[in-house]
This record gives sequence, C-alpha cells and structure tokens, in this order.
Amino acid sequence: MPAKRRASPRWIFVTIMALVLPILASFVGVLPGSRINCWHYDVDLVSGRVRWVRYFAFVPVRTTVSDSALSQTLRPEDKNGLGYDWRRVRTSSPGHPDAMEHPFRSAFIQISDLQVIWARKGFEADARRASATTVLQLWQSDRGTVAAAKYLDSFWQTP
Repeated sequence: MPAKRRASPRWIFVTIMALVLPILASFVGVLPGSRINCWHYDVDLVSGRVRWVRYFAFVPVRTTVSDSALSQTLRPEDKNGLGYDWRRVRTSSPGHPDAMEHPFRSAFIQISDLQVIWARKGFEADARRASATTVLQLWQSDRGTVAAAKYLDSFWQTP
C-alpha cells in the first residue's frame, strides 16, 4: 500500500493566502467595484423599483427590492406582467463609495427630483403618474438619464 502524501505546510499557506488576499485587498479598497466585496444599486426601468445587492466573495449575500416614490405612483396594471429591466445605478466598495460610473447613475437623483417637483408644483395623482411614466419611458428609450434630465428641467422652467 503506497504511503499517503501529506500536503506540505508551504502549499497550505500559499493556498490560504491565494484565497484570503483578494478579500483583504477589497476591504482596504485595492479592488474597487469587484464582486469580492461590494454593493450594487439598481433601478428597474419598467416599474421604477430599486434593488440593493450585497456581494461577498463573489456571492450575493443579500438582495433587497423596494418601491421608490416613482414606482409608488404607478397603478398595478402599469407595472404588473411587464417583466423587469434592471440597470446598474451605482457600485460601491470599501474605500470607494462610488467605485464605478454607470449610464443610469443619475436615476436615484431624478426620482428625488421628481418628488420635489410634485410637492412644489402641486401635482395631483394623475399628473404624478403621467410624469413618472414619462421618466420611465425616457430611461428606456434613451438607455441613460440624459433625456429624463432634460424633461425634469423643463418643469423648473415653467411657473
């Protein structure tokens, strides 16, 4: 019977370091935006819902989906049965709160701006729904937030 080979302490150490070093590097901000240790913030272009995903060691350890002010103004028939189209708004990691730029990076700000416009301009429920639907349509057609920003700016131009 052949003798069993035992792993040398050197190989055990090298293997452990190969697994641990990338994780440690992500904690000090050496690997910004890496799924080793990060948070993704997304927006659904169909419903306006927001999603937060926490990654650790490339595994999504927590996912939270919630309504935004924009999605709350829509009727159920506006968003049910249409699927979803999640787009990245922001990626954060330790040491790099805004690690990566994404085409929809202004989406959360635009949702907040929409709330302010609704309050200051006295929008009724139907007008809120119409403006929310328009922002979603602009996000979908523009594949970014530029057209929606121009649309929201137009509200500040009118008395």
